[in-house]
Amino acid sequence: MLQASLTCFVIAISLASGECQLESDFIDYDTSPQECTKTDTAGQKLRLVFSDEFNQDGRSFKDGHDPVWTAMTLAPHSNEQLNSYSLDNIFTKNGSLHIKATVNTGSKGPPYQTAMLQSWNKFCFTGGTVEMRARLPGDAY
Repeated sequence: MLQASLTCFVIAISLASGECQLESDFIDYDTSPQECTKTDTAGQKLRLVFSDEFNQDGRSFKDGHDPVWTAMTLAPHSNEQLNSYSLDNIFTKNGSLHIKATVNTGSKGPPYQTAMLQSWNKFCFTGGTVEMRARLPGDAY
């Protein structure tokens, strides 16, 4: 099962060092102040514009329930995918977002089921860097 948190940065615009704009609905209040600014590999200063620590247990990602995320419920027919997306396969618990993959034992639909979150038409940005901390199942190589 995947466990994750997500942080996005854009090029800084005259922001005091270490200052987060916590009045923004898009920065999680539990984000560490050390995460507010970073420098990319080219030496450019980046400013935090979005973070989600997924630390509230039992969040609902049904359409309209979350200000940023919507969990998709569909069986895509593009790319010959062997999975469908279900709201039942995504949840928050113990300070993490959990995305699980299951085998569809029913006779209808694709053989696998997982989850997909989207922020389309809720949070958009142009340029910058996206960072994600995730713990994936299995052993490291």
